[in-house]
Amino acid sequence: MLLKKIGLVTLYQNNYGSALQCYALETIINKLGYDVILLYESPTAIKLSIRTLKKRLNVLIRSIIYPGYFTDFLSMRNAMKIEQSYLTTESSKMLRNFVSTKLIPKTYTWKELKKLGSDDNFKGFVVGSDQVWNVSREISPFFFLKFAPSQKRHSYAVSLGVEKVPKYFINNLKKGINGFSRVSVREYFGKQIIRKYTNIDVIQNVDPTLLLSAEEWRKFYGHKTLIKERFIL
Repeated sequence: MLLKKIGLVTLYQNNYGSALQCYALETIINKLGYDVILLYESPTAIKLSIRTLKKRLNVLIRSIIYPGYFTDFLSMRNAMKIEQSYLTTESSKMLRNFVSTKLIPKTYTWKELKKLGSDDNFKGFVVGSDQVWNVSREISPFFFLKFAPSQKRHSYAVSLGVEKVPKYFINNLKKGINGFSRVSVREYFGKQIIRKYTNIDVIQNVDPTLLLSAEEWRKFYGHKTLIKERFIL
């Protein structure tokens, strides 16, 4: 008998924490008896061009309507560039290897994702954990699972990244989570934000890395040699 599938949408690249929370959530869903498929959207060249044009237009329009938006936009973009440079070349290589051999993401176009959304073999789709709904920037429809019907959209311990939604991204959040019957967030302030802007039922859950036992994590790292020097972590 084939296992029912769950499509997982989350962050897992260029960051240890992101990769580990992805691994943990995949493991937990597998333990529940589902086959987990980690999804990655790769838009076609035409779709990418259209999105790039829309983003530039949105930046222009918001810069005119909201004083201070362009400064915030540049600050966020620079912060993301700096974050991506934290890892050494060796660490980046090892992390990419972990992603390709352990997490094994599968790439789909938006059209292919919509087919998955209507596929009866997929029981549902889960977005989370990590800052997949970081409301300090515009969130892609992919992270709101817009390719799937409402009854198949679920979130687990998503983080909104900030304690207050910038006014120019409120509609993006409200439209994005429209269709979710229940939302699971990680932080208390995320719960308050969702309740403020929607009528959706919100629950709070822990980061998926905390769902695995100490023994399961020991099994995960196996017989690796641990450094015995005086490090904080």
